[in-house]
Amino acid sequence: MNIKRVINKRLYIIVISLMVLTVFLFAGSKLFVKVKQVYNNSVITRTLESADYKSSEFPKVLNSLLELKFLSFEQKSELYNKLAIYYYFEGEMKSFLETSGYAIFFTERVGDFEKAIYIYSLLAQYYLEIGADSAGYDMILTGRRLRNFYSITDPMLRSQALHAYGRFLVYESDFESAYKAVKQMEADAKLVSEQNSELGRQYMRRALAFKAYVLLQQGKYEEGYSLANAVYDAYFDENESVTHYYVYDFLQPVLLVKTQWALRTRNYGKAIEYNKEYGKWVKKFDFIMKKVNLTKDLLFALPTTMINERDELFKSLAYDTDYLSQNYINNYTSITDNQLANIKFTLSFQTEHHLAVTHIYEGICIVFFIFLSLLLILVMIYDETQTDGLTKLRNRKSLDSRLQNFALTGRKYSAIMVDIDNFKKLNDTYGHAFGDEVLRTVSEIFINSESHNVQCYRYGGEEILVFLEHFDLEHAVRLSEYLRHEISSLKWSKNIHVTASFGLGFESTQAVQEADENMYVAKNKGKNFTAYKKDGKQYLAERRLDIRNPIPDRPKED
Repeated sequence: MNIKRVINKRLYIIVISLMVLTVFLFAGSKLFVKVKQVYNNSVITRTLESADYKSSEFPKVLNSLLELKFLSFEQKSELYNKLAIYYYFEGEMKSFLETSGYAIFFTERVGDFEKAIYIYSLLAQYYLEIGADSAGYDMILTGRRLRNFYSITDPMLRSQALHAYGRFLVYESDFESAYKAVKQMEADAKLVSEQNSELGRQYMRRALAFKAYVLLQQGKYEEGYSLANAVYDAYFDENESVTHYYVYDFLQPVLLVKTQWALRTRNYGKAIEYNKEYGKWVKKFDFIMKKVNLTKDLLFALPTTMINERDELFKSLAYDTDYLSQNYINNYTSITDNQLANIKFTLSFQTEHHLAVTHIYEGICIVFFIFLSLLLILVMIYDETQTDGLTKLRNRKSLDSRLQNFALTGRKYSAIMVDIDNFKKLNDTYGHAFGDEVLRTVSEIFINSESHNVQCYRYGGEEILVFLEHFDLEHAVRLSEYLRHEISSLKWSKNIHVTASFGLGFESTQAVQEADENMYVAKNKGKNFTAYKKDGKQYLAERRLDIRNPIPDRPKED
């Protein structure tokens, strides 16, 4: 008997059987999911047809639909989009922030970029409402990367996007483009009026109020004031329900224009009157930063002879500033938490998708289990030879091997040399056990910062080297400052403060040596610095909590 032939035959049977089983499982699961999605679609359609979109129970209806199993991306996109829009227009901003990330994720996933842009524009408007203008501009520019706003087919979505984008154009002093946006907003308002006269009226009011704001920012005070008065007289209605977007779209720009015009013409009595009305409306929805900014302008413009008026403004400014210090940070915290939630959601989705695929091919994976186990053991053995036992960083042997490869090819790289400040004193004062704890804790920060182009090595003693590839100077300094700040922020017993000095060597075949030299510059300049060279000049990176843009820095003093 030919043993080899028998073995091959059995192997073929096993492989073919596994393939047939895989195809059966895959096709069966796809068919099952498709049937469930068709059923879900009928449930969603029937439920939404009978739902009251303005009812406080509407979010519960949408959330119950989102609990349906095997929803398609299109179905999730529709439901999350409706949920986010509901929360925004009802003024439930915390829920809006929590939901908008989901809406954007699924609308972009299914290619419905117009709806994604609409959510981006609502987020931008929220940021602009609370005074986080930079974040608002970033948000609307993110939406603009998906599609040119003028190519959006829905006039309501287009008008909303152009309104937020217009604010950015004014900030950039691109008034020609801003007027173009206003013109399109007016045209869109007329199109909306054909479908809904009241909604069209609101869109036209917003377009004209924004036009008055553009005129003001361009320095055309008289034209802006005339238009602001005309818009206010034509559209202000005491019986209309006051919402945050009613204030932001209409009252805030109109009263801002009127106040600034009064200051320009030195009609201080009118300016104070307009400012009070402005403050009343914007404070209603916590647009406190807007009120503070205008009050400051008014305070600086008032003559010193108006003692009582200035004193009243000072009190108002002090109260609002105190309010901001207590509450405004919470607004930003909710924004940050929302971003983190979106990231966690994306990762969770990817994990669920991966697990679904893994279960389909579970039979095949068993065949390779022993092989993968052996491979894992070999990898672990190899990893032990490349890892420092105390810190779990890559060891010097691993670094030397990498540097040798770069030296042979003549490739340039960047490096950050890190030395824990006063480490010997820490060892001598608190013992080697504490010194080891410092090394392990600090090393965790570096390990957590690793990526495909960032690798960290224990260079020797208390020195750590960060090896960088494909980094420009700004991002290399930013990473260095981030690591330095993380180390400095660590909490230790006995009020001990541990810091480290950083030296950066940038895009060189001798980057390690250059980083080492710069590290000693940081040591000599007082420690807990990042030192580097740019265009042959020595620099120290400024110690900033916000390290979004650590360049330009101050040059090293001679």
